[in-house]
Amino acid sequence: MAVSQKELLSDSYYQALPAASGWQQNSHLSLAFIWMLGVVCVLDSAIISSLLTPIKAEFGFSDEQMGRFSSKFTLAGIIGAPIMGTLANRFSRKTVLLIGATVWSVASLSTGLVTGFIGLLFWRVLTGFSEAAYNTVAPGWLADLYRPRWRNVVFSLYMLRNKIGTAAALALGSLLASEYGWRTAFFVAGLPGIVLVLLLLRVKEPTIGAMDGVQLGNRTTEKTGIRDSLAVFRYPAYVLHTVALLLFFIAMSVQIWILAYLHRVFALTNPQASGFLA
Repeated sequence: MAVSQKELLSDSYYQALPAASGWQQNSHLSLAFIWMLGVVCVLDSAIISSLLTPIKAEFGFSDEQMGRFSSKFTLAGIIGAPIMGTLANRFSRKTVLLIGATVWSVASLSTGLVTGFIGLLFWRVLTGFSEAAYNTVAPGWLADLYRPRWRNVVFSLYMLRNKIGTAAALALGSLLASEYGWRTAFFVAGLPGIVLVLLLLRVKEPTIGAMDGVQLGNRTTEKTGIRDSLAVFRYPAYVLHTVALLLFFIAMSVQIWILAYLHRVFALTNPQASGFLA
């Protein structure tokens, strides 16, 4: 029987559902771990913005070569998103998330060991590809932790990871680069992801639809095909939201050059420019 939006927002509706298990009573803890992992995800993706100048100084890369890191990183994330989504449907969201977080953390650590352009490009591409695991899995995971009436709050907190992670990447990256060298910044950025993977091992993945009162039964084991996944494009609101996000990230892609602009036009040092932008 269909459930109305009004019923979904009422407390009485959920009181009639089976009692939540221990992990569901720990939704706040799960939210905290997923949120912190999101901050680390953004930190690892954005930290190269604060390191362009020292990296160029060491290797003598051109602006065109530096631009490849950004474009190939983004392309890897685009390719990775549907792959990670399909894997999460066929296996489990937790498995995909933990493997993805482990891979991008190792890739970030390895970036600090590169000796040339190919190595730096490879590890950045792998970082972008594996970070698609988080961007694909986290929204659905969080939606299944809380009732619909609380999801606006939950996703408001979730979106804060972008700003906090970017600010941390700019401030931390430039500080570490000026004090200890740019390679140290990648080492420091990669470690928190490993720690959070270990913490998330003890967190149980929420049941799909659990907070919507959806009884999935054996359907949780069914495999979702590509055709079924593409059915979301039948919804105009989904398509409009996707186009809006596309335009947003196109605009955000120029962020990698803001620091270089501040260096060259206003003669700011790397820490000064990074601190200002952060």
